[in-house]
Amino acid sequence: MAQDQPSFSHGLSIGDRVQVMGDEKRVKQLQVDHGGWVDAMAGTIGQKGKIARLYQDGDVRVEVNGSSWTYNPACLRVIEKAAIGSSQPPATSTPTYKPTSSKPSYSTKPSYSTKPASYIPPPDLSPKKTSQSAPKTASTTSSGEKPSCIVCFEDFDDDQHKVIAFLPCGHTTCSKCSVKVSQCHVCRKPIASKIPIYM
Repeated sequence: MAQDQPSFSHGLSIGDRVQVMGDEKRVKQLQVDHGGWVDAMAGTIGQKGKIARLYQDGDVRVEVNGSSWTYNPACLRVIEKAAIGSSQPPATSTPTYKPTSSKPSYSTKPSYSTKPASYIPPPDLSPKKTSQSAPKTASTTSSGEKPSCIVCFEDFDDDQHKVIAFLPCGHTTCSKCSVKVSQCHVCRKPIASKIPIYM
């Protein structure tokens, strides 16, 4: 066994050819707390593979049928020992993946979480239904402030500063500013008609 490999009581080494136990029920029992069991592992029962990695806790990463799986060493039988001095794991086309918190029991094809650890959901951009009959515009506020014209900034409170909505866009201004424009000051659409809004 090479010096840079950890020493384990099971006597397995990287590069050893092994065979997975043929009793699926027993393998499932032995996998508890040793990487677990997934149904995709059923295709490895009784199959031969090669040890790709030895974990510090004694579990073994085995390449079987083009995929990598973490096994309890009790599930494996050595068929052929690796050549002495071959301390490097065999080159593979798929990366070996071992999370720091627990061992994967699935294939080594990398899996990426759809949600990062500090997931913040996106804002809800769906249109909201309001109880107001007039469309919500830049001239109305939800903070309780008195609404004002967004052109002259005067409050909508007297006869010269009534709320006027433009059709078809629905943007608003005061009655004094509305007579001065032929296109909407917000979206630049032509104004078909102007209607007063009573608040």
